[in-house]
Amino acid sequence: MTRGLFAMLVVVFSVLALGSTIRIFSVRRGVKFGDVQPSLAQQRMDSLRQWWWLLIAFSLALLFGKIGLAVLFCAAGLVGLYEFHTIFARRSADSAWPCVLVGLVAIVHYSLITTVDSSWTQPSMISALFFGLMLQQVFGGRIRDYLRTTAGYFWAALLLVIGLSHAVLLCGLPVSVNAWNAGVVGWTLYLMLLTECNDIAQALIGRRFGKTKIIPSVSPGKSWAGLLGGMLVTALLAMCLAAPLTTFLQARPLGQGLAIAALSGVLISIAGFLGDVNISALKREAHLKDSSHLFPGMGGMLDRLDSLTLAAPVFFYLARTLA
Repeated sequence: MTRGLFAMLVVVFSVLALGSTIRIFSVRRGVKFGDVQPSLAQQRMDSLRQWWWLLIAFSLALLFGKIGLAVLFCAAGLVGLYEFHTIFARRSADSAWPCVLVGLVAIVHYSLITTVDSSWTQPSMISALFFGLMLQQVFGGRIRDYLRTTAGYFWAALLLVIGLSHAVLLCGLPVSVNAWNAGVVGWTLYLMLLTECNDIAQALIGRRFGKTKIIPSVSPGKSWAGLLGGMLVTALLAMCLAAPLTTFLQARPLGQGLAIAALSGVLISIAGFLGDVNISALKREAHLKDSSHLFPGMGGMLDRLDSLTLAAPVFFYLARTLA
């Protein structure tokens, strides 16, 4: 572990500890004065506990570098795929075999990107997914909902396998020369911090100032105030974290580097928003609020991965171009 990664984790855990203290005080005060219902208070406390478990799991993955991150994101993607399967099966014909196929491809894909040159693995896996799903459906004689099932699982695979894997591919980008750099996992840590902070900022700002909704039929909580506020917060945080975690500020004028970092924050914010509403549309079609109850107070794995499914590939290609 580099001293930069250690210092960054100390800061992140400290921020979560401070936020936890504020949340606990706020919830207890709300319950005491009748501003917060006991059920809502329990939900918020459950959510707080889940943040700690998620941060611990991510931190352990960071300690093992690219392989640790590959195992984490592969496992998360497989759980998300299972949740997708349970949602999809509510309105479609039996689709167990396509789900198994996508899961096997996910394991192969993550194994390859940790061991060989990844420049050919992405298009190869996309082609394998398409032809595999098509042939499986055709030769299995699964005519009912043929197009919906084939396209649906290809959509899920692009998001939960290919899309998420870009968070691991970031480990192949140049490492910052800053004395407090976080090593090869710096880019992934940068992406995760910006994505999660963007989600939190959009929710808090939208809850406080969000009177004008963007697409209430798909995601009732999303507002223009939340989206714009999240973009601003994420852009500022991106500039603050650019030096130790990325190479955006290297070999270029400071102003230009900060502008690129801010741009990355804005793009992550927009892509995260689109990833969120994309998964929300899936849940709304099935008349569900959460993808599952895996994380009490938060929802399911899809609810945690939604923003990353689009933010990871968008940021990867920006970073690879400008790193």
